[in-house]
Amino acid sequence: MKKYLIILFFSTSISTAFSAPDTLFFSKEFGVSARNDAKYYRFFYKSQDNFYQIKTFFLSGKLQSVGHTKKLSKTWSYKREGVYTEYHENGKIKERGTMQNDEYLGAVNEYFSNAQLYRQIFYQEEIEKKVKVRKCLVKQVFDSLGTQLVIEGNGKAKEYGSVDDFIA
Repeated sequence: MKKYLIILFFSTSISTAFSAPDTLFFSKEFGVSARNDAKYYRFFYKSQDNFYQIKTFFLSGKLQSVGHTKKLSKTWSYKREGVYTEYHENGKIKERGTMQNDEYLGAVNEYFSNAQLYRQIFYQEEIEKKVKVRKCLVKQVFDSLGTQLVIEGNGKAKEYGSVDDFIA
């Protein structure tokens, strides 16, 4: 019985989302699109400290990303602030890090769709000759089976296409 209630709740939530007048649909490239051409849809929620929590879903109803912003626009585009998590369509984490003004700052972990760590990147900002410079260090890279290819920035790895198309 509990299983049927959960399924009923989930299907009701999805149908409500698709019929809500303020639901925006997005194409694969995250441009606003008609529902027929969409790959994603998005909601926002008022959260603590005058932030909005943004949740983007695949059309299947599975979570695609969760982030926060201080300000919303009419097209629901936003500058990400704080912890941002993106998911593969199978529900496994694809990417997680901390954003400041829509750019990563500090450690960012990226994962294959099998949940294996793909790489860890460290972003930092420095002042060089009175100019803010953004630096990126690839700290670790693994193949999809867990073999480490780059250790503390040392090693070799080739990338092609998306995370799941990685070739070492």
